[in-house]
Order: sequence, then structure tokens, then C-alpha cells
Amino acid sequence: MIKIDQLKPGDLVCVIDEDLCGNFAFAKAKQITFICEHGFEHTRPASQLILSGDFEFETPIQDQSTEPASSPKGLTNIDEMVVDLHLHEVVSHTSNMTNHEKVVAQLDRAKSALEEAESKRIKKVILIHGVGKGKLKKELHHFLNGKTSINYHDADYKRFGYGATEVVFYKFS
Repeated sequence: MIKIDQLKPGDLVCVIDEDLCGNFAFAKAKQITFICEHGFEHTRPASQLILSGDFEFETPIQDQSTEPASSPKGLTNIDEMVVDLHLHEVVSHTSNMTNHEKVVAQLDRAKSALEEAESKRIKKVILIHGVGKGKLKKELHHFLNGKTSINYHDADYKRFGYGATEVVFYKFS
């Protein structure tokens, strides 16, 4: 377990029993917030984290001093969006949810992320669903099979492990 008072901004913390690390940002009420290598903010209880000096990566920092590249009608030039569909990233409380409701919430998050990516002309979306029993992956792939403007396949396991799907929009490639 990490002692919160010993952490300094930028210290590398890792979640116990998960392939998730990030740079410490701040702590509040025994909850530690850190930013992973993909730029996403995660919050976990201090009891679920360890301090690690073995791995280092740079957290993407947006430079506020420069204007983003202009694109027509407010469209972005982002090539990739990474979306974590792990339940604790999608909903705040799961105690009263059935397994079906949990999967539906995760699928809704995936659908809204794909809609957002399409509206912003983002070429590729990585949906991190985890390995588990494969129910979410199966349902996600069933949904994606009905889409005509995309192609999907397992994401790069070196970057995301075996629990991620890469979705590519044909029209933006």
C-alpha cells in the first residue's frame, strides 16, 4: 500500500493485479488520482496501488501555449482515441446493477465514444474491454458487425494487452 504523504507529483504508481500504471497527480480522502500513459485520469484507493520506480513513461501533456491545428468546421486531426470500458471507468456505483445492466452501460459508453470519434473525424478508436470471461468483447463485436463504415480487429497486444479491440473508420483513413 502507498503512503499518500510520501507521494510527489509525477511519481509512478501501479494498480495491484492490473496492467495499469500512471503518474501521480493528486490524492483526496485516501483516493489517489493518476494519469496513465494514454493521458486518461484514473482514481483508485491507496490500498490498491504500489509505488513503482521500475517503469517510466511520459504522460502526454497538452501545451496550452500553442493553438491546435485548424481544421474545417471544428473537426479535429486526432488519429486515435483510447476508451477504457472497464466498469469502474464507466459507472460510479455498481452495487445495485445486474450483470446485464453492467454490460449495457459499457456498450453504451463504447457507442457514444464511437459516435464522438466519428463526429470529430478520429480515424481509430481503441476500446479497452479487458479479458475476463469475454461477454463484453462478444457483445461489442456483435454490435460492430452491424456497422458498415468500420473495420475492427484485436488491438496491438504490446500496447494494450489481449483485452482491447481496435476500430478503424474507413472514410477517414
